[in-house]
Amino acid sequence: MRISVIPPLILFALGISILSALIYMPSTTNYSPWNNDNSGLGLLLEELHAKPVANLDSSLCNQTIILVLNEKLTEDEANNISSLVNCGSRIVIGDSKGYSSPVFKDLGINVVYSNYQVLDEISKYDYRWLIKTNTTGYVSEQIIIPNITYIELETKPDLLYAKTSPFAYVDVDGNGVYSAPDKMGTYPVLAGWKTGNGSIVLVPSNLFFTNKYLSLSSNARLLLSLSKGSNMYVYLNTLGLAPVDSVKFYVYQWMNKIPSGISWIIGIISATALTYIWTIQYMDSNRTRKDKLVFILIFSSIPFIVTAMESGQTIYIAPIIVLIPILLFNSNAFISLAIAMSLVATMFSPLYIFLYLVILLIISSITKQSYGQSFLGSSSISLLILQLINSLLVFIHLPMIIGLTTASLFILTIAMGSYVALLRQVTVESIDLPKEGYINVPINLSFAVRSRAPVRWIGRNEDVEIEKLVKNNDIISINYIPKHSGLNRISFNLAVTDLWGFSWRDMGTRTFEINILPQVFKMLARAEALLSGQGAGELLSRISMTVLMRSEELAGAIREISGEELARLAWESVDSGGKIHELIRQVIQEYLEGVGGMKSRLGEYIGVREYVPSDSPRNIHWKKSLSIQRLVSKEFVLPNEEESGGSSGRGGNIIYIVNLDCTKNIELDALLTRILNVLITSSIRDPEMPFNIVLVSGKSVIILKGPVLGVLNLLYNTLKKNPLKLKYNYDSINRHLDSLEIKFLTEKSNMGLINALATSLTNSSKTIVKALLKEDLKPPMQFTVLHCKATSSWASFLVYSLINAGYRYETGAVAA
Repeated sequence: MRISVIPPLILFALGISILSALIYMPSTTNYSPWNNDNSGLGLLLEELHAKPVANLDSSLCNQTIILVLNEKLTEDEANNISSLVNCGSRIVIGDSKGYSSPVFKDLGINVVYSNYQVLDEISKYDYRWLIKTNTTGYVSEQIIIPNITYIELETKPDLLYAKTSPFAYVDVDGNGVYSAPDKMGTYPVLAGWKTGNGSIVLVPSNLFFTNKYLSLSSNARLLLSLSKGSNMYVYLNTLGLAPVDSVKFYVYQWMNKIPSGISWIIGIISATALTYIWTIQYMDSNRTRKDKLVFILIFSSIPFIVTAMESGQTIYIAPIIVLIPILLFNSNAFISLAIAMSLVATMFSPLYIFLYLVILLIISSITKQSYGQSFLGSSSISLLILQLINSLLVFIHLPMIIGLTTASLFILTIAMGSYVALLRQVTVESIDLPKEGYINVPINLSFAVRSRAPVRWIGRNEDVEIEKLVKNNDIISINYIPKHSGLNRISFNLAVTDLWGFSWRDMGTRTFEINILPQVFKMLARAEALLSGQGAGELLSRISMTVLMRSEELAGAIREISGEELARLAWESVDSGGKIHELIRQVIQEYLEGVGGMKSRLGEYIGVREYVPSDSPRNIHWKKSLSIQRLVSKEFVLPNEEESGGSSGRGGNIIYIVNLDCTKNIELDALLTRILNVLITSSIRDPEMPFNIVLVSGKSVIILKGPVLGVLNLLYNTLKKNPLKLKYNYDSINRHLDSLEIKFLTEKSNMGLINALATSLTNSSKTIVKALLKEDLKPPMQFTVLHCKATSSWASFLVYSLINAGYRYETGAVAA
């Protein structure tokens, strides 16, 4: 969730709160149909089932229309009223100012208004201005009319008539009591005329229609009798409504366009669908517990059970019947329907908002725990999004907005309260860290977290993401694995949230600087401690070395380098012209320095021996061969080689074949670390234990045989002086090949480049097999292959070839 989403969510919550307040806040405007106080017209809409209208058009013909005139009628309004009377409508006008005069004049009815109030001394009802009287004509009812304006009727009423007692008077001086200027007599207080196809009734008092007096059964009965069973409407434009009441009117129109039964069905279907969209993204099914779902089932079903019992309509039980089976099969669908039911229940009564909030609290505990923004936690954000999605339901039934509003404010209140009371008190401090580490070796990063109550602590960066439950004071540890050597700047974004995810606090970023060394350095340090004792140089002198150059690899040609050429390549130049790999060159150079001269199969000449086919032609003793008439080869030996225990002893019991051609520094580091670890472990066990290692790099192969401590000393000095790094560093997609693949490539492949590759790998394997046989490292000796991913296919061919040659494969060694 991006931080830019948070302001719209908050604005949404505030917006629907304001709209909800405008719609559901009780009106205090006089004569407002939504004012339920004494001065309002609420009972006209409730008890008399009247409907508010803002237009007087032909659709109201043959209907009963009530006009309370607090404003002058426009010419169009007066004409429309006259037209409605002529087309059969019954018009009931409450007018104390004479605003209706144009209508009566247009209908041919003469009514004269005065500005004086009529009071009745004898038939007063609590007050002189509250007149109790009887109607005659079409309806006979005893009614009470307050605050009557004096009118003179020059056209005799022929539908309905009501008057004061003979002791009423016109309060001309306005002092509220009878005095000399006042006129006493009987005065009209209600009059009705038949005209056209309809009728018109005049009550010279606006208060007659208000809640205080319409609550009297006789007054309401009079209006119901006038309606003759037709629909009753209240015209709004003459009431002088405040803007809030105008909004309420348009909302009222909106709500009444859809029948309540249809809106309930459409509402629950739409609410379920909208909530399901939210559920599949934000609900964590792994955290859903059956007991919580059953609790939600009970709560969401209450309103529908109650409504079904009150109305006697079993249709309200339908959602519960659907809800029970999906509880067993689909938790997301179940949760969606349960939330939808609790929200739609607010259509029945606003009291059910409480159940909706309870379900939201339960749902928050099984939402996906992600990251928050600002002070809002992941649960708050997801629940606010739910309200945002479900806000579309107000187009179906607007009162649902009060549930959405309440839920949004409830969530925001909890989030802010939790943030202020809990998260603002949390502190996080980093604990002292090591200054150095090794690549691929976990580094412990620790933080001290202090909190008043349990919270969830979150630490994350691009490589690591960790979440911990912190109970009061706690130490949080992160095992970070560095992936590259050198200075590592490790940054962690820290945050805390409450257990339910309502609130969130960003604790900032902590950055640590640690110098990361290759793992080889760790092994070199161990080797240095081991080699500091006596005898390492002496053991080095007993090492036998053979170097082979595979200059024409595809053709399988192999030649052995003479000692003179080997020394020249090792000493003259770092650039060997491509004839020998740099790493092999460094090992040879260190070897020659260690033993004090050119020792690659030269050593000390000790005589001749019978020629074998694997001997180099350079070592044939031609003069001796001619004299004895058979081929013999020169025999060389290094100092103390005779003491090494014979050929079988020198070979040891396992051959380590190491291919150093890696494509990632981290792999090369792991490979060197592994072989050094083997050497160190073996040296600790027995420094003079025979050790056989074959180093492969580029087109060069070097075989070392001798005491393990001597081999360790040689490799230690080489790597200490020249740390091995790759010029290029890239990911390899190479992999191991199984035996069937190798057999296919070597025996049946005629696919051009693949065949050439198979030939190359086969020849490379044969080179090493021949070198091992020449060095008297013969089957059934064990061997293992250490390599990087880039040479997995090469290793597969080599293992295949060695096994076919009779060697036994040690499976404990795997790719680096």
